[in-house]
Amino acid sequence: MSIKRLVKSLLQKSERGEKVGELTVDEVLNIVKNYFERYERKKGSHIKVQDQRLKKFKEHFPDDELFSLNGEFIIPTKGGKKVKQWYVKRLLEAIEIIQLMEQESE
Repeated sequence: MSIKRLVKSLLQKSERGEKVGELTVDEVLNIVKNYFERYERKKGSHIKVQDQRLKKFKEHFPDDELFSLNGEFIIPTKGGKKVKQWYVKRLLEAIEIIQLMEQESE
């Protein structure tokens, strides 16, 4: 399954209130590579994601706790192999925000 189709499927599940489940670290890395400007894989324990669009979002919504002021968020891994459902949901929220911000800038 392509990354775009996987993300679309996960977003649809989330919108319907269904569990999105865990993803492998490879799946998450592929999603991050396709949707965000920068990422850094920290040795075994987590993935650091940064994007200017999330920084702009944070400037407009400073009380949001999902991202830091520089548009960064961390995705912890479970044993370096899986990403828990809660963090997958955070990742999907970040993608939705980016998509909305891109639509507004058009």
